[in-house]
Amino acid sequence: MTLTDMASAPATQFWRGRGSADWARVLPTYWEAGAQPHRTFLVEALKALPRFESVRELGCCAGTNLRLIREAFPHVMNQGMDVSQDAVIFAQDKLAKDGLVSVICADMLTDAPYWEPQEVDVVISCYSLAYISPEDLPTLMTSIVRSARVGCVFVEPMMGEPGPIHASTGLTEWRHDYVRLLDSILATDPRPINLESAPLPTPVELCDGLVRVTFVQ
Repeated sequence: MTLTDMASAPATQFWRGRGSADWARVLPTYWEAGAQPHRTFLVEALKALPRFESVRELGCCAGTNLRLIREAFPHVMNQGMDVSQDAVIFAQDKLAKDGLVSVICADMLTDAPYWEPQEVDVVISCYSLAYISPEDLPTLMTSIVRSARVGCVFVEPMMGEPGPIHASTGLTEWRHDYVRLLDSILATDPRPINLESAPLPTPVELCDGLVRVTFVQ
């Protein structure tokens, strides 16, 4: 059994194995949640990056953020990935008719080692890395940083002491110290880099902070 199997597998199994009837109930609610403040902050953080042409969202679920990014940046090619086939089918139905949006079913942990250096301009996560354990996060974040050409934006639970958070689903979510981890990863990256972090003015449930990495052009 690999480290990934032992560490973040429970979350993967939960999201992949969630019943279709349950997804049919919650996905429309997720889709309609575009006005949530943390999503607004995500889009605003993207606006502060240098011009970019492509975005990859990790854990895109119903595709709500992809829709907001598409509206804010009409020229940008968007790719979302999610481990749940039901969520991917829903997002594809909503978005895939648009030639600038694609949604694939993939586990970010097992897919990340195959990402090429700087293969996408921007990588984002919005309350998806909270389901990655501390044991798995450094390797995943290294792949994320390596794969991004312009920058990365992370909107996640992060304010306060890192450690497990017990969510209403019964899953363990994690509050990570993204700045400390990124400082370590970026120290070996030869590109000029700007690393910023800030609390969200309006937290949404446990999601309370934003970190932005910009590879200065």
